[in-house]
Amino acid sequence: MSLIRYLTDNLTDIVFNTNDLSIFHCNIRSINLHFNELLVYLNSIPQTFDFIILTETWLSVDLNFNINGYKTYHSLGFLNKSDGVTIFIRNNVFIMDLSTNIITDCNSIEINFKYNLHNYKIIGIYRSPSLVINNFLMGIDSYLSNISVNDKVIICGDMNINILENSSDVSNYLNILGSYNFISCIDSYTRVTDSTMSCIDHIFIRNIDISKANSFVIKTDITDHFSLAFFIKEDFIDNLKDNVRHDNFNKKNIINFNTLNILISSFDWHSLLINNDVDILVDKFNYKINELINSATKVTIISNSKLKKTHKIKIWITNGLLISIKNRQKLYKKKLNSPSI
Repeated sequence: MSLIRYLTDNLTDIVFNTNDLSIFHCNIRSINLHFNELLVYLNSIPQTFDFIILTETWLSVDLNFNINGYKTYHSLGFLNKSDGVTIFIRNNVFIMDLSTNIITDCNSIEINFKYNLHNYKIIGIYRSPSLVINNFLMGIDSYLSNISVNDKVIICGDMNINILENSSDVSNYLNILGSYNFISCIDSYTRVTDSTMSCIDHIFIRNIDISKANSFVIKTDITDHFSLAFFIKEDFIDNLKDNVRHDNFNKKNIINFNTLNILISSFDWHSLLINNDVDILVDKFNYKINELINSATKVTIISNSKLKKTHKIKIWITNGLLISIKNRQKLYKKKLNSPSI
């Protein structure tokens, strides 16, 4: 079974599993200008993504952009004024390690994380079209040659390489990724102008069962790029995310505190102190505490209800604003279908 790719107007009617590993990408083309539009869009759809990757942030200093329920990490612009990558990661995702700018001639963030007892690596990338493409190709080739062949890897971002056209640069780019067994998840245009249609926003995966993967190009109007969404179906092995994923169930949690005290007392807490980044140390501590609590907890599901996003990302996002945004999106789609309007 092959990977399923979609071009869609929206995600509202897409059925998804709350255990799926989910990724959203948007070329934000200045986070200062378009962050609120992004928040309104995210609040208008039923999905809550594990990773929200923003590229071309135009962010040169660490400003306080945040989304409720997420941690924020930046690769600040240092190559030119338009570069930069920001990744929002849901609080319940366990981050093992994080590095920035690990590939030459681009902005990048590499995150190693654990999900459903599997180790994953995700790399968010933005490459400016004004930079020399061969330097980037050599950089990504060198980077991929140094990561484990066993890693489950997701590469996501705006490479400014149009993989729909035939050129030596495109061939070299695809050949490099293909030589490391990466599969492209996006095969439709992601940016449309009056005269061009290009696929410059990409998702590539390796060591991931493609029969469990779905990818989407979403015709959003946040900027002049469409957005991407990617889901990996996960049949959950453990219940480390039950406190987050089962909010739509009526459930009863019973913690055996005697068992919990024994588990806490017997664990070697010094084993967590192997990283100098205090944020990652806190993540590891929280992950371990949650793991021990879950081990000492019995969860009884009482009833089920239809999945629905019941919280707002920001309190200022009113129902009236959501209706206005949806109407604007409809007009935008009419313009795409009838450029003369």
